[in-house]
Amino acid sequence: MLSIARIAVSASFCIPFTLNEHELDQLDNIIERKKPIQKGQTLFKAGDELKSLYAIRSGTIKSYTITEQGDEQITGFHLAGDLVGFDAIGSGHHPSFAQALETSMVCEIPFETLDDLSGKMPNLRQQMMRFNER
Repeated sequence: MLSIARIAVSASFCIPFTLNEHELDQLDNIIERKKPIQKGQTLFKAGDELKSLYAIRSGTIKSYTITEQGDEQITGFHLAGDLVGFDAIGSGHHPSFAQALETSMVCEIPFETLDDLSGKMPNLRQQMMRFNER
């Protein structure tokens, strides 16, 4: 049977995932299953503190900022398999909003716990660094 880690996280990195069974089990233990996110609902807002990354299982999420003139500027669309929230790692705060364009399913991955775990798993740290470079 596939675990949430294999479905949500492995798919979201979109590159060969090199964790062993024990490491995948540890990763699976930190992933929080979420209820559906309804159309128009936000995962986070610009300026919010980075608390979690979100692996999209289904649906579409848009990321956007608000210009000085008050206009919405779309900065990206995120689909199933994508990981949302990486752009907040440098500053610790989200530079943009993330909003569901349709009912979507996401898995929440607490960043602090993921960061601690990646310090113990070189392969996970390497995967995170590769994903962050995209």
